[in-house]
Amino acid sequence: MKPQLTKLVTGFGIALLLLIANLTYLQVFEANSLNNRADNKRSLFKQYDIDRGAIIVSGQPVAYSDKTTGRFKFERRYVSPAFTHPVGYLSSIYGVAGIEQSENQLLSGAADALAIDRLRQLLDGGARRGGSVELTLNGPAQQLAYQLLGNRIGAVVAIDPRTGKILVSASSPSFDANLLATTNAKTMQESWNKLVSDPAQPLLNRASGETWAPGSTFKLIVAAAALESGQYDLTTKIPAPAQYQVPESSRKISNWQNAPCSAAGEVTLEEAMIVSCNTAFARLGVELGEARILRTAKAFGFDENFSLANTSRSTFPTDLSNIELALSALGQFDVKATALQMALVAAGIGNEGVVMQPKLINRSFAPNLTLLSQADSDVFNRAIKPVTAAALTQMMTKVVSAGTGTAAQIANTAVAGKTGTAQTKPGFTPHAWFIGFAPAAAPNVAIAVVLAGGEVAVAGAGAEISGNQLAAPIAQKVLVELLRRK
Repeated sequence: MKPQLTKLVTGFGIALLLLIANLTYLQVFEANSLNNRADNKRSLFKQYDIDRGAIIVSGQPVAYSDKTTGRFKFERRYVSPAFTHPVGYLSSIYGVAGIEQSENQLLSGAADALAIDRLRQLLDGGARRGGSVELTLNGPAQQLAYQLLGNRIGAVVAIDPRTGKILVSASSPSFDANLLATTNAKTMQESWNKLVSDPAQPLLNRASGETWAPGSTFKLIVAAAALESGQYDLTTKIPAPAQYQVPESSRKISNWQNAPCSAAGEVTLEEAMIVSCNTAFARLGVELGEARILRTAKAFGFDENFSLANTSRSTFPTDLSNIELALSALGQFDVKATALQMALVAAGIGNEGVVMQPKLINRSFAPNLTLLSQADSDVFNRAIKPVTAAALTQMMTKVVSAGTGTAAQIANTAVAGKTGTAQTKPGFTPHAWFIGFAPAAAPNVAIAVVLAGGEVAVAGAGAEISGNQLAAPIAQKVLVELLRRK
């Protein structure tokens, strides 16, 4: 009996020691992390007693804390649904999202860099104050992009190709973040239930969190792979019949106009891009092979999330049959890309083949407005050689001046671009795309616009032109706004 009692006491002793050790670890080493978890409701309630720092765009706060006379000392305010997806929200019930979440430590005053400020605030006996964050967004252009999207499902992303700074990140539909930040629990819950039940998914950040079939905009990746291989140049002739019989398949691929891309039945690589010839690019994709196209796509950022919050990875499928590879070369089958990714493709081409690390935060400040940090311009990857980028730019400029992207033209400014449509499923209209940059010779803005299938092109127009009719005009207006402010 005594040995059994000894074992029992020993077991309880070990369990007690483990419990003490675990509690010590949690309280000493994990306390800060647990306090700042998005699902920690006690911590979220405490956030309403903090004078949380502002989120600033173009010199103006788009999110800030306001004093209240109710249960909580402060309530978060948001100025416009145009900024909701990149900025996010702070809710006592439904957590934190966007920049509000990724920069929560700084905004709430809990960051290590603000330790002296916390001590000073404690000695002064005032409420804890957080630091502020300045975003890279251009406020007027962000508002314009959101306005142009209207009630359509889609996104607009604009980037400075030289620095990677995100100038526009607009997603539609959006919502009023004040409805989730309110201290009125009933209003908050009713608003949340309405948002999550909405089939249009307004909570989804379509600029970087949703992937789409990129359609013919992906032909830029295929053309880049061809040029980088050394086996093709702008003048290389490629068969371009009305239909392409895919090797080892019973399937045929057709051009959107159901005709050859030229009277001669063949086109140069440059001509294939200008008229967006499906049969030429499907053949080119099969001839290049899966590995080369995948390598080029990854060089531009496919399979990366770029360390940005709420960003999905763009993907190019593998283990493809010839018909799957031919369709993938047209940006169809299982090719998926975010609007952010396709903006980076355009930006990389415009930046002589160098893709910069995208960034949304420009500067951060202490509560007394002392500068804490400033974003650097970091290279993500050299995707292609400068000579390849120059050749692609030449093709893209002709796409806008005389090809499928004429709606993106800007007076006295050369624009480089590529339209695209992506078939989704029978009975649905395709997604409409435009990606490009300006000025073409020395760009300081790259852009991607995507509108979800459901928009109907002008009667009688071919599918490829819908990108020109729907997405290119939005891109043109946003480009004009951004170039005007440079």
